[in-house]
Amino acid sequence: MKRRSKIFLISSVGISILTTLLLLFLTINEETILSLKQIRLEYLFLTLIIQIFNWFLWGLRIKFLCKSVDKETDLSITDSFTTVLSSLFFATITPSSMGGEPIRIYMLNKKGFSIGDSTAVIIGERILDMIFFISAFLIAIFLLKNVVNRDVLIAAFIFIGFIIVLALIAIVYGMIKPNSIKRLINRFVKSEKILNKVDSEVTNFHEALWKFTKNDRINIIYAALLTFLIKMIDYFLPVIILLGLGIDVKDILLLCFAAQAIVYVITAIPITPGSSGITEISMAYLYNIFLNSPIIGVFVLIFRSLTYYFTMIIGALINFKNIHDYIIKDIL
Repeated sequence: MKRRSKIFLISSVGISILTTLLLLFLTINEETILSLKQIRLEYLFLTLIIQIFNWFLWGLRIKFLCKSVDKETDLSITDSFTTVLSSLFFATITPSSMGGEPIRIYMLNKKGFSIGDSTAVIIGERILDMIFFISAFLIAIFLLKNVVNRDVLIAAFIFIGFIIVLALIAIVYGMIKPNSIKRLINRFVKSEKILNKVDSEVTNFHEALWKFTKNDRINIIYAALLTFLIKMIDYFLPVIILLGLGIDVKDILLLCFAAQAIVYVITAIPITPGSSGITEISMAYLYNIFLNSPIIGVFVLIFRSLTYYFTMIIGALINFKNIHDYIIKDIL
């Protein structure tokens, strides 16, 4: 593992553990211990099963987006699923999960797609995610307007909106002015071999983005529906954990959704690797507003263990396999 990745890993895990320990120290009391005796393990196991199923849906979304870019190439379910799994480890140790995208591009390239087409597919993912995030965030502001500091919500929304606008401008510019991008790259890269490769991939990327608007749009619709399902599952995983902790969520279901929507927007801000510390603190603060329970620290610990740490472990195992399949085999 490269030195930078090791630093990200140590920082991400270290910050997360220290923050969680602090939350536990501040929230655990006798009532917490009594509540722990009532934990229903079947709900926690169900959380893991749903998490894995969500990765399958994510792979299916990539399959449809690939089909939209290249109608002749049909990515198998197995290949799309392993593409997702390969990116999980680096997504969990980098700010805003941005380390996952290059790995998915690399994996799609290994499975027969050009770098340009692969990049367009991953950008398509991000666009669909952003549309959902904005919609969910607006609903969350309405649901939590009376319980969360409005200035905090507005500041987070403005920041995320600024990032989204910049991303959209870059995408549109890449669709309309690919030659300008090539000229910009030519200023910094002098190798003719690399320049030829870059020029070819920028052209592929430009063409792939336009394919999204010209090809069979039914695949985009499928990908959009899958995005909705994937994110809704992400948002309601905490609800299942709360049920496992013996908490009645009937009257707070929408508030849980709203809280998680805010959490995901906050963790999109690239502050710490894997959003460690930020996730734990924002979850504890937002959920405690309407839970007001001594179990809050344990809830955050279980949520991060079943989602973040579990995801990191699976991602690491898959990447060990990829090192053998794609790197060692290439050398030998």
